[in-house]
Amino acid sequence: VIIVFQAPLFIEENFAHNIYIKTILRSTLRYYDKIHTVNKEDSNLFKKWGFDGKTVYLPNGIKMDKLFSIPVEEKFLGDRLRFAFAGRFEKQKSIDLLINVIPKLANLKIEFYFAGKGTFQDEVIRLSNNFDFVKYLGFLDFDEIDKVFSQADIFVLPSRQEPFGVVMIEALASGLPVIASKTNGPLDLLKEGKTGWFMPEVSEEAIYSKIIEIYNIWLQGKSSFKHM
Repeated sequence: VIIVFQAPLFIEENFAHNIYIKTILRSTLRYYDKIHTVNKEDSNLFKKWGFDGKTVYLPNGIKMDKLFSIPVEEKFLGDRLRFAFAGRFEKQKSIDLLINVIPKLANLKIEFYFAGKGTFQDEVIRLSNNFDFVKYLGFLDFDEIDKVFSQADIFVLPSRQEPFGVVMIEALASGLPVIASKTNGPLDLLKEGKTGWFMPEVSEEAIYSKIIEIYNIWLQGKSSFKHM
């Protein structure tokens, strides 16, 4: 019997849930044959709890057929730097912070693509109606997700919590460097300056500053990121 952890182990501002994890769940883990984690922090925690022999760190995989075939030769070379966000429009993903940043980018040579659905969907649609540089592509399943990756240069994943981040791996497989927060999955898998960049914190200011930093580098030379 294997138990698998794909969601955040602890939830910010949810005291009852976190107590449950530390007490009831912890006491039942001995009944499982294996504990499967998708990030190293969770794996280390279970080992610290005494389950070293049965804890397995195994990152998620993705389907590559449509993603890896996306041509990357034209990325970064257009007249606008194109950013994308795909996923659930929920607070965990910091979509609320990203929405507030978008209007501040209106005078730059930038395009921003959104794909997904969730609580903040109406706000994303409103942005796309109010700003020409914002495009909402709706909810895309895997067979359509290449629509957003093929049109973008850089992927943005500013999550408050991200136990793995399958969409980040899909973006990397599509030739997009990733801007990410320092959460569990990205910390394991993203290489600073090689496959993307980390924000120092999760805030509107940090998201805006990192986008502007990368945008200014791009303005100085459109081929600056081609090696990535």
